[in-house]
This record gives sequence, C-alpha cells and structure tokens, in this order.
Amino acid sequence: MPLCKESTLTAAARVRGCVGYKFEYRAVGSSQAPHRSNTILNTIMADTARAMAADINAQRAHGLSPADATKAVIKTIVDEHSRVLWDGNGYSEEWQQEAERRGLPNLRTTVDCLKLYASEKNLKLFQEMGVMSSAELKARQIILLEEYSKVLGAEARVRAYLGAP
Repeated sequence: MPLCKESTLTAAARVRGCVGYKFEYRAVGSSQAPHRSNTILNTIMADTARAMAADINAQRAHGLSPADATKAVIKTIVDEHSRVLWDGNGYSEEWQQEAERRGLPNLRTTVDCLKLYASEKNLKLFQEMGVMSSAELKARQIILLEEYSKVLGAEARVRAYLGAP
C-alpha cells in the first residue's frame, strides 16, 4: 500500500488503500459510550449524502453523465468548504489565530460546545432527518451539562481532599 501524506491530526485511518492517512476525530473518553458521537456523525453523513444525491441528480438533469455530475458536485463542495481544511496542529496558537482569520467557530471548552448542542441549526438537522425531536435533543443537552457538572464537582472535591492547588 502506498503511504499517503501524513498530517498532524489525531486519529489514524486506512482510507482508499493508503497507510498513514489521518483525519480529525476526537474519540470519546474511556468512561463514555460512543453512541452520542456516532448518532451525530451518522446524521451529518446521511444529510450530506442526501444533499449530494439531489445535487448530482440536478446536474444529470442538465445532461451531464453520472461521473461528470459527481465530479462537478464534489468540486463545488471542496470549493465551498476549503476554508475549514487545516493540515497543521489543531492545538497550536497558530491554529487559534488561523481559525479566527477564517471566521471559523473555535469552541475551546466542553461547556462552549454543549451550549450549541440544541442550537436551531442542529434541531433542524435532527428533525429533518427524523432522528430526534426538539424535546429529545434539548433533554440530551441538559443531561450532558448535568453529567459534566457532576464530574467536574467530583474532581474538585478529590483535589480539595488531596490538598492539590
């Protein structure tokens, strides 16, 4: 197998027969089950596949072959989303500045992320895909915030007990 370009991202994967290709995915912690992230990733992928299929069909309606229609749609997607591609260290100060320059959200804490868990954009996605209702998504947000708060509180009590600063 050929070696593909290495990046400094976090999770290694075999993609299209390449060894060493990496992509950004922050796996869940050892105390967590992967169902939440899998649900989110699968919903995003299903929505994206649905949109791509509609775009390819629209291109084919204009007379393009399936291969040419697919190429045109992929080119459009890459052109529209190239601002999010980064091949550097996502933890560096350089990335913090670059994300700001590109106008990208850069959520640095769990709480920052959880605030957006039940955002209008996310609610719309999960409802349109038939995955979760507004009430279900908001309930999950509350549960995640409560879990985070409890774990943080427990860790603080242990630190205080051990006399840690």
